[in-house]
Amino acid sequence: GLIESITAAAPLAARTIYCGDDDQLSWTMVPDCSPLWAAAPYLETVTLAGSLIELGKLEHERLRCLKLISGGLPTAPVRSLTDGHAPMLEELELWFGDTEYGAECSVETVRPLLAKSFPALRSMALINCEFSDELVPLLPEAVWLEQLETLKLGGGILRDPAGEALIAAADSFRHLKTLDVSESFLSADMVAQLSETFGDCIALGEQQVADEYNGEAYYYVSLGE
Repeated sequence: GLIESITAAAPLAARTIYCGDDDQLSWTMVPDCSPLWAAAPYLETVTLAGSLIELGKLEHERLRCLKLISGGLPTAPVRSLTDGHAPMLEELELWFGDTEYGAECSVETVRPLLAKSFPALRSMALINCEFSDELVPLLPEAVWLEQLETLKLGGGILRDPAGEALIAAADSFRHLKTLDVSESFLSADMVAQLSETFGDCIALGEQQVADEYNGEAYYYVSLGE
């Protein structure tokens, strides 16, 4: 009844809604948001934090910023974005999460999103992602890439192969004001190469170091539970 309660109480003029819990994301369910889009037509910013997030049928003429913060994002909200209608969306942030905490998405889940037109989009975050190394080489195909000012890819298992892919397609990313790969697993050599290639636009932040056990390296996203 959470979304129904919010929908019933939200004034028509509501501009911002935050729904979720940053402390125990894996314990927090965000149910079908379909009623919300019609009930609050003047919404501009929506943040949903939790697991099992359901956007439902996304139809909204004024939504400008949508953030899905999750340690285990299912595939349904990505399909909702691909099939939905939000022509004013300027900022989109997707936290994919850890498969051990319910994350379902893969490169194949996200690929249709790369072909989806978002005419107003200026900032895209595909972060906290276990499959960054496979996703990054596909980003030059994204129809919205040329219009971005900010692209965030950090907080997940992004390693040197992804860094190499960024450098190989550097001309596709040079227009960005910010290319953020912080909190990733890039080697010192790759950090230097990215810095040389992209200059001031690259945000490298602090890089993570893999855990080792019995000679095997273990990588992890920044936010799971």
